[in-house]
Amino acid sequence: MNTAFIVYTQIGEKPAGDFAAKVATNYRVQEDGVTPCTGIPGEHCYADWYLPSKAELYELFQKQNVVGGFYELTTYWSSTEHSTNYAWVKSFDPVPGVVENPQLKNSTFRVRAIRAF
Repeated sequence: MNTAFIVYTQIGEKPAGDFAAKVATNYRVQEDGVTPCTGIPGEHCYADWYLPSKAELYELFQKQNVVGGFYELTTYWSSTEHSTNYAWVKSFDPVPGVVENPQLKNSTFRVRAIRAF
């Protein structure tokens, strides 16, 4: 739900720009989980991706050996707002582990889109 609200409010501010929630919402991948959708008739694509909350992002990190796809020393956006101009991000580092803090919404970090789990 946060992702849809973020997209709705951000599109009003910068309709042509890319931002974390829009990237997650626009993500399309075939059922193998890797191959991008091409629009060819008959392919089965998943289009129900969203930007995870900070709690969901933490849970994914706890299961990163199963889920995969995380980069060490990298910060990821969550859909959890801190205030009007800030949202929560999480950094996944071997030491000290998961670090979360609020960052300006116009900052650049990675996006880890997810589906319901």
